[in-house]
Amino acid sequence: MGEGCYFNETFLVTCNATHYDPSKPFWTNSTIQITNISLKGQMRVAQFIAKDCYSQNGTRVLYHDPWITVPLGFMGSNTANKFTLVGCDTYAYVSGSRKNRNYQIHMLTRCISLCDNKDDLVEGKCFGLGYCQMPIPKQVQTVELTLNSFYNFTNVSNFNNCSYGFLAEESAFKFSANSLSNLRNVEMLPMVVDWAAGERTCKEARNNNSSYACKSENSNCYEPDNGYGYRCYCKDGYQGNPYLYDGCKDTDECQDPSLNDCEHKCKNTRGSFRCICPKGHHGDGKKMEKVAFAVINRSS
Repeated sequence: MGEGCYFNETFLVTCNATHYDPSKPFWTNSTIQITNISLKGQMRVAQFIAKDCYSQNGTRVLYHDPWITVPLGFMGSNTANKFTLVGCDTYAYVSGSRKNRNYQIHMLTRCISLCDNKDDLVEGKCFGLGYCQMPIPKQVQTVELTLNSFYNFTNVSNFNNCSYGFLAEESAFKFSANSLSNLRNVEMLPMVVDWAAGERTCKEARNNNSSYACKSENSNCYEPDNGYGYRCYCKDGYQGNPYLYDGCKDTDECQDPSLNDCEHKCKNTRGSFRCICPKGHHGDGKKMEKVAFAVINRSS
């Protein structure tokens, strides 16, 4: 993406064609890979998972605890993501910073996951047996995952010697007994980031047309619950990209029966539609109220 083609530098997307074929999009000039961007204010990125592994004698052989940091104006989604911990001899805590706490580092949540054997594990169920899952609060901007073991997996090393922790999209992971071993080969999982335009409220942003992000004349803005700034949307009866000058196009409700309730004829109008009654009927075109009339025959 060239200079001047983005709202500000935090919205810059760079394509890495040097190390990837085909090229992959990355957030700004970071190592955060983007997998999806939605106009509804969410973006999916590939995020490294934390790992803590031990040998049979209890010696740590692998430890990886990635930091998760998103640029100002973006927040880890508290509705789409969950912190998940997998392992049978492990505990973990998540620390990080939040906008409403002046970005000071503090604990966000924690988990404990234990089990004695694989038979304890229930697929897809979170009882703290081999698997723990917790929500995260709103307005999270930086996250660090810290994993620890009670006994260095010496009591369960015959079937589990690693713990795994990740802040990821809840729907992207379903726990099973095989997760104890399969996650060893998984490097990344998708995390959902909430995004918004700028730091101003809708009212403040509208006062400066040159920087106001909702460019389409048929668009409006709202303020998200998670974070700050505002998002744009197309008004009722329009669809498309509200961030472009002519991005919100009229929706032709007459072409889709699910968008209109006309019984006879539908006429599309700008931003709406109108139902038309057939000859001999009156009403709003939806109820089909028939006009009663009489014909008198005159005999000569």
